[in-house]
Amino acid sequence: MTRSSPQWANPHMPNTVDTGPYEKILATMKTARLNYARACNVAADEENGYLRAFHLAWLAADHVAATVRSKHCDNQSDVVEARCRQNTAKAREKAAKAKCEELVNRLMASMSWQRTIKAET
Repeated sequence: MTRSSPQWANPHMPNTVDTGPYEKILATMKTARLNYARACNVAADEENGYLRAFHLAWLAADHVAATVRSKHCDNQSDVVEARCRQNTAKAREKAAKAKCEELVNRLMASMSWQRTIKAET
């Protein structure tokens, strides 16, 4: 790359040279971490929604005996919907975390591969 190339003029311009697997995995890992953070936020919001719905159902269940009130509140339609949304958000969070862990494994394999290539040359 020469100093007259466009990349010297604009340091924020993406690299047009073919990157290796390590750089590609790092870029994918950044995106995966952001997706995981978003999934964690959504899961927390959905948990708050479930707790809010359960609390409202609990307050409305004055007539129900204390021994069965929790089960009664959990079976209310709005609480069931909130719990389903919460479970879906938790599943997405778990999948995003698994993707991050998979990319860490790929990154380690890529680093090992690069060390092998450098040792051979």
